[in-house]
Amino acid sequence: MTGLAALLLTAAQPAATPLPPAPAEAAPPVLRAGTPVLTRTLDRLSSRDARQGDRFRIAVVRPVLVQGLVVIPAGAAGYGEVRRVVEKGMMGKSGRLDIVPLFVEVAGARILLDGEAAGRGEDNVAPVALGWPLVGSGLGFISGTHAVIPAGTDLPARIHADLPLRRPD
Repeated sequence: MTGLAALLLTAAQPAATPLPPAPAEAAPPVLRAGTPVLTRTLDRLSSRDARQGDRFRIAVVRPVLVQGLVVIPAGAAGYGEVRRVVEKGMMGKSGRLDIVPLFVEVAGARILLDGEAAGRGEDNVAPVALGWPLVGSGLGFISGTHAVIPAGTDLPARIHADLPLRRPD
């Protein structure tokens, strides 16, 4: 009978009100892969003297924000790399220079970047093609120009991979 009395006493008590859910902790901010980062070259590059693998300096043009916080400040320094060099050639062929942003450094941490850009010299193919029948093979020695990417050239980039961030204390 004691079990029945306990059951009746429990049934007579009002149901407990559920506790409100604990506030969910805000998810930590994340700098997402693909976030655009506008960088600018700080060095002049030319297909005359650049070699594949050469590094050059870049700087961030505009700050990158995540949830209102500046994650990458304007002016943050980094590096890019020369990926491909094609020297100017005979028959009016121009030079070509392919470059990519590699990373920027913020508070001692490297943030990897993706992107690409190309510079191309001017072809001189038209004078060779038009003059060939009149002058002959002597025009084959006309060459194109070297590709030049001046310092201060915009180099669009994007964040390579998701990067979890810590909120400042």
